[in-house]
Amino acid sequence: MVRNFLTNMDGKTVSDKLTGTTISGGLEIPPQTCPSNKLGIYYLFPFYKWPETQAGAWATPQGTVCLHENYTPVRRHCSEEAIWEDPDAERCAEVNVNDITNQLFELLRENSPEAINILVELTAKNQECFIPFDIYLISKILDKASEDSEIAENPDNFTGVISNLMDFEREILNVAQQLLNCTDNILYSFDKLLFKTQNTNITQSKLFVRAVQVANNVVGAMIKSKNTTSFDHFQFFPLDNVNQLQDEDFEIAFIVPQNFAKKHYYISLFYNDNLFNQNETVTLGSWILSILIPETRNDANSRIQIYFKEFNKYVNHSCNHWKYGNDENFIARPGKWKFDSVATKFKKEHYICEVDHTTHFGMLVSGTVPENFILDLITIFGSILSIIGIIVIVLTAILFEKWRNEMSRKIVINVSICLLLLIILFIISDRVNNGKGCITIGILLHYMVIAQFCWSLAVSYSSYRRYYMVFNNVTHIVKFCVFSWGIPLIIIVITATINIETYDKSPDEESSQICYPKGIYLKLGVCLPMAIILTINLIIYLFIIKNLTVTTLNLRKHVAKKSYNKQKVLVLLFFMMGMSWIFGVLVAFTDNIIFLYIFCTTATLHGFVIFIFYIVDSSEIKQQWKVAINKIIPKKLSATLSSKSQSTDIVSESVAGSFKY
Repeated sequence: MVRNFLTNMDGKTVSDKLTGTTISGGLEIPPQTCPSNKLGIYYLFPFYKWPETQAGAWATPQGTVCLHENYTPVRRHCSEEAIWEDPDAERCAEVNVNDITNQLFELLRENSPEAINILVELTAKNQECFIPFDIYLISKILDKASEDSEIAENPDNFTGVISNLMDFEREILNVAQQLLNCTDNILYSFDKLLFKTQNTNITQSKLFVRAVQVANNVVGAMIKSKNTTSFDHFQFFPLDNVNQLQDEDFEIAFIVPQNFAKKHYYISLFYNDNLFNQNETVTLGSWILSILIPETRNDANSRIQIYFKEFNKYVNHSCNHWKYGNDENFIARPGKWKFDSVATKFKKEHYICEVDHTTHFGMLVSGTVPENFILDLITIFGSILSIIGIIVIVLTAILFEKWRNEMSRKIVINVSICLLLLIILFIISDRVNNGKGCITIGILLHYMVIAQFCWSLAVSYSSYRRYYMVFNNVTHIVKFCVFSWGIPLIIIVITATINIETYDKSPDEESSQICYPKGIYLKLGVCLPMAIILTINLIIYLFIIKNLTVTTLNLRKHVAKKSYNKQKVLVLLFFMMGMSWIFGVLVAFTDNIIFLYIFCTTATLHGFVIFIFYIVDSSEIKQQWKVAINKIIPKKLSATLSSKSQSTDIVSESVAGSFKY
């Protein structure tokens, strides 16, 4: 991670993060805070003092240990409007705190150097006995110590505490972060201390710190090691030429142009991501690197380069930074990984991430787990088969008038065209850049997704009429076209009119890698109509299963083949009615890998299944293709290419009526 505290992402300095920002004319705008309050809610906490707290942050009573029965701290939220909310408990629970908590509470009152000396020993043992409130007390001790000049002169024990914390159970640190932003505060205290140090060269088992002096012949450095069990074996080598990296096997390297820093800068290497906690789960693919640059000089034409060595083999590698602190409105926000760009391959096992500015930034390579590679292959293979099948269906419709004029096949043609456009738009959306082009693709993609579901509803309605109502009248395909192509247009017009920018990619979010609606527009403009249609289709599909199952049970043996054809009808309707999306819903709610594989397989093979049922399994259309091919290819070659096996009874005769009524 590249972190520059003199200028963060919004152009604010380190002091700005805590006290406010200065605009032209020297006027300082402080962040909003909830004032210190000794009474809290008067009759609940009459003796407890709530410290001054920044808007958006949580506080716990100052000067006392106040816990819930589950030993998490009693908290009070300062709203984004800087108004105190009620505490999350009526009173402090009567719990017996352990010796560690009592000892930490006393250390908070001690002189900082002495407290740090004791804290480094305390955090090195019995780590499983610490509770989230203990992490909060540690963060307060470190914050106080980061202001001490004596500790800045000898930061070994301070960094020893940071190293020890990375051996703690991840769950305890994560809970402490979610409750009181503790691990973010620990990181910030560590960075504050580094700015006060000089010529820092520290190696702890889980933390590696170096001060790099800017010199004419030094462009960066690389860190090498043959043993990665701890940082004790890591070695730091300055670089005077970037070409040195080509022939070296290193753990991590960086190139900082000389116009970024005046005299020196600091680098820190973190052994794991235990101090980087967010709600979403991510996979760490490399070491975490921090670069602090005092008195930075921004240069839009220069780039900081970081060379990461991957831990394991992954398919995707992305560059991320850890963003925490205040937002643009000075509201306190918990930290999270923010996507920057896709990492580029440097050489075997090594990737490059580049930063073209010196803001509060970090670089993290995180790859997808190996299972995603298989899922990607399934998706690509299924999509290719569907595209080929749909192209053959469209050619069949163009060449053979009799085939395309039949009612069920007109529906199939429309469904196939919709699927083909949907696949193409999805591929384009994944590669188009932000801007008007992305918005256009997003609108078209949104339209095709809703159109696909509307056509599946048309199939369901036609099938329902086939099995449950009188169907001796022929419905005109025009009605289905007006519904399936018209309803999506209305939804898209409403969405685009309210907020057309929702179709654009979000540049700072990894989750937004396609041009598609987001937030409330995704829920109301995509998920809601999909849920309604899928529910209706599922009910109709279950009715059809019941009808065909009862009929099949009453069949005699000599009509077993007809029973087999009805089973094929159910398979076809499963795809035509969008039943594969049921597994997509199950994935969203359960995160089950089995459901994910089923969904990726069935959803991408939609077009290919239609091709199998309507082209391959139809002796009539195969005969028409044979006649057409004979007109183009010499008879001998045509006879060689043609299949001599007898075609089975076609399912199309059973299915063709499925969409009639």
